[in-house]
Amino acid sequence: MNKNGEAGVPQNEQNSSLFFLAMFFIVICCKNRHRLHNLLTFLEIFGAITGVLGVWLTTMQRLWCWPILIVSSLCYAVVFLHDSQSLHADGALQIIYIYMLIYGWTKWAKNNSSENSPNPRFASNSERMYIILGWGISTPLL
Repeated sequence: MNKNGEAGVPQNEQNSSLFFLAMFFIVICCKNRHRLHNLLTFLEIFGAITGVLGVWLTTMQRLWCWPILIVSSLCYAVVFLHDSQSLHADGALQIIYIYMLIYGWTKWAKNNSSENSPNPRFASNSERMYIILGWGISTPLL
């Protein structure tokens, strides 16, 4: 029984199962890459839609943002890990995003009380000055 009195799988086991299911999906799709040509276009579109939905849910501070963004990162990981794209580093980055999304999901679900939630605010004028100064210095270095 969880804290709401509902029977179910503990959150940590759900997240680890989701992570291994995601890895299995990526491996299977990459092994069958010759069939992925039409699927890749669908995955890119679906990944973009779920990405926008996930960002919107994040701004609304909804817990559903995490699984939606995991689906988006899964879609992009498959697209990037496809050999003809040669974007393996981007695919690996998506896997890191998936891991961080799972971590954030567990932390946010555990700290759902109002006293532990962050208090977003606008940057002060001095903070804005340092941000603009940092951009101005780092941009020519790129």
